[in-house]
Formats: sequence, structure tokens, C-alpha cells
Amino acid sequence: PLPAPGQTPEESGPIYARRPGAGSTAADPGTASGPRMEAYGPGADGGIYRREVGPEDAIDGVKAKHWAIFLGRSPMYYLMQFFRMSETNHRITFSFSAFLFGPAYLLYRKMWKEGIAVAILSLVLYLPGLLSLVAYYNADFFGNMPVGWLGPASTVAEFINWLLRVVLALFSVSLYEKHAKARIIEVCARCPEGPERTEALARSGGTNILAAILYFGILALLYVAFLYMAGPTFVSLLTSGIAL
Repeated sequence: PLPAPGQTPEESGPIYARRPGAGSTAADPGTASGPRMEAYGPGADGGIYRREVGPEDAIDGVKAKHWAIFLGRSPMYYLMQFFRMSETNHRITFSFSAFLFGPAYLLYRKMWKEGIAVAILSLVLYLPGLLSLVAYYNADFFGNMPVGWLGPASTVAEFINWLLRVVLALFSVSLYEKHAKARIIEVCARCPEGPERTEALARSGGTNILAAILYFGILALLYVAFLYMAGPTFVSLLTSGIAL
């Protein structure tokens, strides 16, 4: 947007449209450490304008540098997404990582409550299909128990599982933004500005690859257990297929 008469572009635009470091609270705005990125947002006239976000600028009430420290890996991607959400109030975005890896993505980003809840739900949704497999190849395993319901239950569970993946793909980034914002505000309220806050933000945020690996490890053990419950016929078919 063009400045009004007598104003510079830095004075007339919002903080996101200012030159690098303009309005920073640091002693030397031009050298303030932290993320800096170009983004696009709507103007008052409905147009789309290029804007720059500096380390001291706020995205949804949190300084960009605090976001970046907390995020750890891929900070620029998430800063762009969070900026877009705060500017447009549109919370939906498609995350291929969340779609492909499901609860492992939430655990990787240290969303423990959400990740554990979705992981348990996912494991439960896998059970009808695995039990149906056992019933097909090892009917004696269930004895006189009725197993006719396993086929329809497996189909319904598979549909719900794919629906869950789509929901995670569309809303995981928004969920992560809310989670991260709450943790950042909590850390900033507890720790003064400086190295202590930086260390606390990095420790509270970041990623945890071991949690994601643990989920896949539990899933693999579950599959192995049910494969052996299916009996030697299925195991031999599986091993022969792998050999081919």
C-alpha cells in the first residue's frame, strides 16, 4: 500500500509491512536475531500485500522469535501457516505429514495428550481388521464365538480410520498452533527474557523422533502378534510372498 502524504512506508503500514527491524524493541533493530520472512496478507481494501515479519513482530500475539525457538524444526513453514491463520482466520490447511503418519506426527511434535489419544483410537480401529484376518485363516482360534460381525466391523473401522487421517491432515497444524501458543505463553510468563527463556522454550518445544518410532514399534508388534494368531497357514503364505 502507498503511504499517505508525509508518511514513509514504514510509518503507514502495519508491523508486517515495515522494513526489516523497523519498530523492534531491540537496541539495534537491524541486527535483532530471530526469524525473518516474507508473507502475504489482506489489506484494508481487500487486496493482498506482501509483508515482512521480523523477530520482534507478533503472530497471533506471540513474537516470531519465540515461535521459531519453540518450533525447532521447519520453523519457516509453520510461521507462514500461523501468519496466514492469524490474518485470515482460516484454520484449515492440509498437512501431508499428518495424513501419512497420523498419531506419529502429533507425538513427533510433542502433543502428548492428543497424540496418545489418537494413537489409542488408531490401534482400536486396526483391531477388527486384524481379528477378521485371524478368523479367516484360523477359524478354530475363536471356538464357538460368533465372528460374522468382524467383516462389517472391519469395513466400518477402515472407513473411520481414513476419515481420521483426513481430519488430522486438515486440522493438525491448527491444533499444533494452539498447543504451541499455550506452551509459549506459559514459558514466557515463568521465565524472564534472556537465555533462560530461550532454553525453556527449546526444551518445551522441538520434536521427539523417539516417540514417533515407539508408536510404529508398538504397531509393528501388534501386527506380528496377530499374524501368528492367524496360524501357520497365513504365516507360510506371507513368507512365501515375501520370498517371491
